[in-house]
Formats: sequence, structure tokens, C-alpha cells
Amino acid sequence: MRSSCSFFSLSGTCFKPIQIKLLSCKRLLFLAFFYLGLRLRALFQPQCKERYLIAHNSSNCCVLDVGCLNNSSLRAHLLAPKCHYIGIDIWQSIDSIEPFSDNQEIYIAPPHRIIFNLLQLSKKSSLVIAAHVLEHVDQPFCLLSALMGCVEESGFIFLAFPSAKSVNFPRRNRTLNYYDDPSHLRSPPDLDKALDLLRKNGFSTHFISRSYKPFLAYIIGFALEPLSSLLRVRLPCTWHYYGFETIIYAQRVGYSTPLDNT
Repeated sequence: MRSSCSFFSLSGTCFKPIQIKLLSCKRLLFLAFFYLGLRLRALFQPQCKERYLIAHNSSNCCVLDVGCLNNSSLRAHLLAPKCHYIGIDIWQSIDSIEPFSDNQEIYIAPPHRIIFNLLQLSKKSSLVIAAHVLEHVDQPFCLLSALMGCVEESGFIFLAFPSAKSVNFPRRNRTLNYYDDPSHLRSPPDLDKALDLLRKNGFSTHFISRSYKPFLAYIIGFALEPLSSLLRVRLPCTWHYYGFETIIYAQRVGYSTPLDNT
């Protein structure tokens, strides 16, 4: 049986609902393989947002996902169907975004309004995800402050962004060097500045990696590196062989006004 739910497009402060048809039987095979891929990723990359989505699969949890393109709403629907999911993205295209259940909300905001729109959210979240977003905005630490303000007491924040070392990585299609992606601004976000901002705002870090290289994914990346180098394209686990990502997972243990520390 098909269902539909409201998809919200954000233009300024005006929310306009758009009705989108959801699941069909023809997609079941795709969903099965997609779900298997998500589970394997959580196995091979223990510190990934999929793992934390699974941990917050509860009707009492609200998950805020900033940068929700690339099937993130489907990912949340499969791994954490019970949680209330709010997805916000800074891009103008909505081709790859659609809500998959009635407890999902999707918003699109121009880059220059993303912070303002985060501050408009009245509901605090038990998990805030910002995977590869900070490097795409003009004021990454103002955005980080706004994200911290969206975390409820004892809630968590997951951050992923390119490592400082990535500016020296080989150039590959599908991005390995930081500057392979023309939408990356200036230089990678400063990990130490991010950690300082988190700590000033009452967050305790549970996991930090400047250059994330999970063991199993590293081995796969190592095995595929000759082919990746030959084809000059990023293959599965190439990022983990090189340590492309900086990862932070932190919990709010105190509270202060986030924007006071930017």
C-alpha cells in the first residue's frame, strides 16, 4: 500500500507542503540491498552516523540531520523507523530528498539562512547529525554553535568533515583531496577550534579521530588502492585507507548559550 506525507520546502520563512508518493513494491529489492549496505557500513565503520541512528531508534528520540541529501531520509527510515526525523539541507536541488514516513520532516534552506532556520526550530533533538556540512558553509563555527543549541540535555552530536591532511591527498574523481570538490570552501574546519567550542558549551567528547581509519575498512581500502590509483577515482573505503574524515561524537553534559562563544 502506498502512502504519502508532507514534504516541506523552505523559502525564507515560508513553509510550503508538497505531497510525494512513497514506497512501491518495485523498490523492495533495492531497499533490501540498501539496508544490507547500511548494516555492513556500520560493521566496517563503527564510528559512522548509521551506528548512532540505530542507537536512537526510539519513539522518544528526535534526530536532526543537517545535510540530509544522499538518501539520508531513507537511511533513517530503515535504521531508526521509530524516531522523529528532521532533515535540513543547504542545497537548492530537492531531487534526491523525500520523506519516507509520517514522522519525517524535510526542509531546504539556502546556505546563508541555514543558521537562522536552525534557531527557529522549537524542538530539541536527542541526536544532531552534521556529516560533511561544515566545509560547505561560509561560517562553519557559527553553524556549529547553532547545531549545539539544537541538542537536548544529555543529547548527542555527531560531526564528520574532511581532515586537515586531506589538502595533501592525491587528486581523484569522487573526491579524495579536499580541493577535488569545488563546493568545499577555503580549508578544512579546524578540529581543535571545534573541540574548544564544544567544551565551552557543556559537551563531553566520547570519540575523536583527526583522521579516521577503521581497521576493516582500512584493509579493504588498502587492497583497492592500486585500482583506485590506476583509475584515479575514489573507490569504497579509499577514504578510510587515507583517513579522509575527521569524526567527533560528543554529549551535552551541561548547558550554556552557544552563540556566546563564537
